[in-house]
Amino acid sequence: MRRFQFRLESVLHHRTLIEGQKEQEYVKTQSSLLVLERKLSHLQQVHEEVLQGRGGAVGEHSFDIHAITNC
Repeated sequence: MRRFQFRLESVLHHRTLIEGQKEQEYVKTQSSLLVLERKLSHLQQVHEEVLQGRGGAVGEHSFDIHAITNC
């Protein structure tokens, strides 16, 4: 007896391949997003440290940095 062959088998196979490619792209993009979020978090932390560590003087003039940042 001849084996039954589904006429749309090639379409199903093609769809499965495309689905796999899209899933790989998604995982790659998600990984890139996590890396960028970590970098952003680090930059925000460095920015906060710089703001906290800045003195209140530039040259001969002094000022209150906290009063300026709270405006």
